[in-house]
Amino acid sequence: MNQSPTVYSTLRTEASRGGLTIGLLWLVSFVLVTSAFDDPSLGLLGNMCALFSVIHCVRLVRRRRSERESLTFVQCLWYIWLTCFYAALLTTFGQYLYFQWIDNGRFVQGFTRILQDPAYRESLQKMYPEGFNFDDVTRAASALTVRDIVMQLLLTNLFCTAVVAFVAAVLGMLGKAKSPRKE
Repeated sequence: MNQSPTVYSTLRTEASRGGLTIGLLWLVSFVLVTSAFDDPSLGLLGNMCALFSVIHCVRLVRRRRSERESLTFVQCLWYIWLTCFYAALLTTFGQYLYFQWIDNGRFVQGFTRILQDPAYRESLQKMYPEGFNFDDVTRAASALTVRDIVMQLLLTNLFCTAVVAFVAAVLGMLGKAKSPRKE
């Protein structure tokens, strides 16, 4: 008897729930990291939040494996990829709302302010001895629209989805799946 469609249907339902949690973690991380221009400790907190989301993804895979011992690596990978895909969509929507109505240009101003910092300029010039045109980068950053930023973030979110899903599936498959307790 082939139960594969039932397994995938159940996993898809669970992925939508997990995607909400992971997406909210990613949104909090994003807001904290974008606030790092004003307070660097918020950036560290945002990075910790992003790391916790990966750990939570591993926990989700292990929980699914404990409920269904017969899950294969491909099923776990599909489940966590779908979870992260839903999270990426939620995160991108939140990022759009942030840049459209909340940011008011603070992100680009913070980026251009960093480019004006003499210590940062000096380190970039050491990294790129052939030359780095700060004025071109500043002009390009100032010309970015909300659509440009959000489309780039969508691509970044989708790339991160693939990486996080693969890492979480591999780590989630390590060790034996614990059988659920029967009382």
